[in-house]
Amino acid sequence: MNKGICRVNVSLNKRPEDDHGVWVNNPGYYQRVYETGKNLGLDIKLSDKPFAKIIRFNGIDGVKKVSAVIQDLISELRTLLSSSLHN
Repeated sequence: MNKGICRVNVSLNKRPEDDHGVWVNNPGYYQRVYETGKNLGLDIKLSDKPFAKIIRFNGIDGVKKVSAVIQDLISELRTLLSSSLHN
């Protein structure tokens, strides 16, 4: 099943106390991104907005938490997006 084009933005701001997270533009992928964040122990939130921050790592504590799993997070998101191109 093709869920359409999906764009994922991982945002890390220069100032650690700011807003950081994984934004997804296609609601068809929200659940899979949510599960990825959950499996990595990150702060997650489902949304019904057309472009939503599904994984949140806000502030200094969030940055510290994601820094331990950032390679796994990027790898999982790449796999998710790569597999979506073939479905």
